Amino acid sequence: MAKDHLDVAVSEPLANGDGLNVMIKREVVGFRANTVEKTGENQYRVWPNEMPADLHKIRPHHPLNRNLDHNWQQALTKTSSERRVAVDIELGGWQEQLILTLTSEEGVSITHTLDGPVRRSQ
Repeated sequence: MAKDHLDVAVSEPLANGDGLNVMIKREVVGFRANTVEKTGENQYRVWPNEMPADLHKIRPHHPLNRNLDHNWQQALTKTSSERRVAVDIELGGWQEQLILTLTSEEGVSITHTLDGPVRRSQ
């Protein structure tokens, strides 16, 4: 680790904007990766937006966690991440219960029951 960056070995690729954290004496110390540069296979140099003061306390091979995947979040904001599923809706019941059942096109269903006096709408 240097004054303004740290070198890390990871199992998944990192990207600019990722949120990273480490545990230091039972405290979570988090930071945002401002710039990430691949330096080798599964090796990255990370320049945090702000270098946390306690980060200098970690030793080599200290576990690093990603708590925000910037690329994944960007993919979710695009229209291509939308999914549409056809759903059949069945509403039934009698005097003491109203029963709503939703069934997806794959056959997955959920039923919710509302107890109490139920009157026909007029």
